[in-house]
Amino acid sequence: MHAGQSVRAQVVSIEDGPPPKVLLSTLGGDLDKDPTAHVGEIVDCTVTSLADFGAFVRLPDGWNGLIHISQLADGFVSSVGEIVQPGDAVRARVLTVVLTPTVKIALSLKGV
Repeated sequence: MHAGQSVRAQVVSIEDGPPPKVLLSTLGGDLDKDPTAHVGEIVDCTVTSLADFGAFVRLPDGWNGLIHISQLADGFVSSVGEIVQPGDAVRARVLTVVLTPTVKIALSLKGV
C-alpha cells in the first residue's frame, strides 16, 4: 500500500483520546458478504505471503485465511518456506470461520 491509495477496509475499532485511533482491517473479500467457506470443506487456495507462524492464503471467494505452521505438514516444520511459497496453489481444509469482530479463517494442509 502507499499514501493516497484507495483500499477496501473494515472498521475494527475506534478509540477516543488524544489522538483518536481508528483500527482498520484489509483482509480481502467482499465486506458486504460473509465468506462462503464452511468448516470441514476442502478449498483450493493461493498462497499470498509467508510469516514465521504460517502462510496466508487467498480463498476462491476472495477472503484471506491462515494456515498455521503446525497445520502445514504432519511432521515438524522448521520454516514455512520449506512447504509453501507465495504463488503456490494448495488444497486446504477449513478448520474455523470466525465472523466477529473481524473475519478469521483457519485452514490446514494435513490430511488433504
